[in-house]
Amino acid sequence: MADEADSKMLVRETFPAVERIADDDLRAGVVEAWRIALTETGWDLAEVPWFPPLQEEWGLPNERTVPHVRDVVAASEALAAAMAERGAQLSTDLVRSGALVHDISKLYEFAPPDGEATAIHDLLGHPNYGVVPAARAGLPPAVLHVVLAHSQRTDVEPQTVEAEIVTRADRVAARLIRARSER
Repeated sequence: MADEADSKMLVRETFPAVERIADDDLRAGVVEAWRIALTETGWDLAEVPWFPPLQEEWGLPNERTVPHVRDVVAASEALAAAMAERGAQLSTDLVRSGALVHDISKLYEFAPPDGEATAIHDLLGHPNYGVVPAARAGLPPAVLHVVLAHSQRTDVEPQTVEAEIVTRADRVAARLIRARSER
C-alpha cells in the first residue's frame, strides 16, 4: 500500500457504496477502518479471500471478500429500502456502514498471500475481531453491533433493525456462494 491517501482512494473505488453514506463521520470511519486493516495486514484488497476453510471444502478457491461485501451491501440496501417503504424507522447510513465493514476482520483472520488461518481466526473469529479496526476508526457502537451480530460465531443477537438487515443479507450472500459450489 503506497500511502494513506492512496489507501483511502482504493477503498472508495473498491466500495462505491461508501459515497452513498450521507453522514460525513460514518463515511470517513468506514474508509479509515479499511485503511487501518489494509495497512496493518499488508493485504492487496482485491486478493483477500472470503473464507478459506469453506472455500476449500466447497471447491471455490477464488472466492474473495470484496465481491461478498458488495453483495451484502446491495442486499442490505434493497432490504432497508423495502422496509423503509413500509414505514420502518431505520438508518440507511448505519445499514450501509455496517454492511461495508461487517467482514473487515477477514484481513486479520487470514494471512497474505495464501490465506493461511491466523490465531485471530482460530481463537477470536471475524465478528469478534472486526470491531477492533472499526472502533479504532471511530465508528459508533451501532456499527460495531452490526459487526458482532452478523455472524453465528458470537452469541450476540441483532438488537437493531439495521443489524438484523445486515445479518440476513450476509446469510443470503453466503448461501449464494455455496450454491455456486453445488452446480
